[in-house]
Amino acid sequence: MGSKHGSRVDPVPTGTATHAATAGPPPVDTRTVAIAARAAGVPAPSPEAVAAFLADLNAIDPAIVAGRPTMWSLLSNSLGRCRALAKNRDPQKFLVETMLSFGNEQIQLTREQGTRVIDAIRRNLCQA
Repeated sequence: MGSKHGSRVDPVPTGTATHAATAGPPPVDTRTVAIAARAAGVPAPSPEAVAAFLADLNAIDPAIVAGRPTMWSLLSNSLGRCRALAKNRDPQKFLVETMLSFGNEQIQLTREQGTRVIDAIRRNLCQA
């Protein structure tokens, strides 16, 4: 459910992605996935695909997920990368943009980590 701010209802789920660095990725409800996909302008991936994606990010570095303010922001950003991948953008520019986009206060991604994030997005979230 969204949070209330005055008389306005915020449609974005407010659950956080913060969790212990040793824990696995948090579960994600289908409503959060649907809203993130709609915001990114792409089809919603299956719950299994989202779980696999989060497990991949956690394997790269748990701080990628733990450092995000909300799961919605992580998924919306990730699904938005699918649209950029479909446009066949310059691979090096795309890599740098991904590294910056997925870095946060807890982690600065290396080129190798950025490449692994792109692979995880392509493999789990981008539908052909």
